[in-house]
Amino acid sequence: MNDIYSLLTKDYNDKIDRNKDYKDFLNEQSKESLLALYCLYGYAEKKDPIYEIDGIKKNSKEDIINRIVDFIENNLKDILQFFNHERMREVILIANSSDFTYFKDDEKNQISLDTIRILKLFNLIFCKSNEDELIIQMPDFIKNKVKEVDSDIYLNYLDNLVLYTEGIINTYGIITTLDAYDLMKSEIPINYIQYDAIIKLISFTELEPIYYSLEERCIGHFNLTDEDIKFLKRRVAKMQEYDLKFYKNMASGNYIKTLNEYKSFRNYIKNVFKIDLNDDEFLGEELIDNYHSVKQVDENRAIRFLNSSLEMELEVTKDEYYKIIDYINNIVNKMPDWKNGGKIKK
Repeated sequence: MNDIYSLLTKDYNDKIDRNKDYKDFLNEQSKESLLALYCLYGYAEKKDPIYEIDGIKKNSKEDIINRIVDFIENNLKDILQFFNHERMREVILIANSSDFTYFKDDEKNQISLDTIRILKLFNLIFCKSNEDELIIQMPDFIKNKVKEVDSDIYLNYLDNLVLYTEGIINTYGIITTLDAYDLMKSEIPINYIQYDAIIKLISFTELEPIYYSLEERCIGHFNLTDEDIKFLKRRVAKMQEYDLKFYKNMASGNYIKTLNEYKSFRNYIKNVFKIDLNDDEFLGEELIDNYHSVKQVDENRAIRFLNSSLEMELEVTKDEYYKIIDYINNIVNKMPDWKNGGKIKK
């Protein structure tokens, strides 16, 4: 646990001081970091800030800081709308603290590292890692603005937006945000520019496992690299369109659970290893989902990943190994083929 904690907090080394205000913290950052932060705020506002950023690059650092402060003053709600109810509860706990907030490794904490990570990305808190303790300061300026915002502001369509987007990516591997939007626009009450901005924000902040390739201007499965995406873009055929229920089932994992091939594999794993794949989503992802996604661009790499997963998660004999490979290939053959536009073999 200590190794994981250190890895997640190793870059948290702000100069925490009760007497510092928000501008003091911002002044300690580079102009490039401040521009990136302002760009992130633009995506939270559900617009594309690239053209505005290009226009203010020559402005002074002080001007950029003032723009950031002005955004927080007037538009903090746009950022907090992406914090679900549990995360928002934790944000309010920090805002209501009269002192620093502390996160201690290997102890039960009221604040999760996930919420801390996201708040830090948006520069709403500043943190210092001190051995097995994380010291968190939310400047009074931010605290006061958080207290003014309704805690129940989570975007009520965001869950559907993410669910359908993940299902679409699982079906096609890669897709432009415009094509993805066209498939789901009847279910989300926003226009394409807003959808594209939200997806970029979600991807850049890793709020959800959606990969946005700026180079190829499309979204893809999180197991893919930019090189993989280039490979698939050269080969992808006409897209096979499905109804929204199909994409929902692809995202939730319900599609795979309906396959007889999966049911047979689940029974085998349960009988031999006393593990229920329906209860162990991580194992199912390691053995099936990751293999399926990587195999479609590099079969040798997929086999290496699968071997590594089997070695870490299960102790298998040679005979069991080949049986597992056969089971998994039978399942993968019934899943959408990315190189054929998401078609499923009959």
